[in-house]
Amino acid sequence: EDNLQDEHGRGSLRAPVYIIGIFGYNDPFSQRAWKTIDSLFDEFGEENIRFEFSNYPLEFQDEDYLAAQAGECILYLTDEKTFFQYSSLLMQREENTRWSLIKDAARVGVNKEKMEICLDDKKMLQEVLDDIATGKEYGVRDSTPVVFINKKRIDGAQPYREFVGIVKEELKRANATPVEEKEKPTFDERDDEDKERIKELEERLSKVESEVKETNTLVKKILRFLEGIFNPQKL
Repeated sequence: EDNLQDEHGRGSLRAPVYIIGIFGYNDPFSQRAWKTIDSLFDEFGEENIRFEFSNYPLEFQDEDYLAAQAGECILYLTDEKTFFQYSSLLMQREENTRWSLIKDAARVGVNKEKMEICLDDKKMLQEVLDDIATGKEYGVRDSTPVVFINKKRIDGAQPYREFVGIVKEELKRANATPVEEKEKPTFDERDDEDKERIKELEERLSKVESEVKETNTLVKKILRFLEGIFNPQKL
């Protein structure tokens, strides 16, 4: 996977674990995997992990590959740190439009004029096309994400524990000592939190439905009362 390692990098170049992520910005599964990568850095530290990002936008999700080009623009106009900050913003959106891409660029310090000029620069599109071509060489076709952890391939947004298991295995193989794990909820714990939120929402919905029924009953009584006043012969 050496051909995929370029300037889209985060973490130590000497890290024993090398992760390559082939993502599409508008892809919900890539967005989930992006959060997984963030959690891995929180748990193991940048001294133990090096992450390389590679574009693989799917046409039906990123028309004209605009979001991918925007990422390349930010990298061209700023640096790797800002690129990852910007990419995190894009990974939070269901859809990235030209307007939102320019707006998010301003949030990381790139002005509107520079961003608009860069988005129209065909060199940025070529960078994206080169990434796509390289991704195809490594077996990526019509779905993302595809992640390599020290050449071990993971397709799709797999559970966080699967990534952790491979990273720990690779650290052990490299005789590296993982940093002390921080108190950060795992995806399983987050799933529990989501279940609690869903339960709370269901209880609220049940309460609203009950109030609606009571309101409908009251409205019917009022209508019958009014009907008795204006049309007594119907009673």
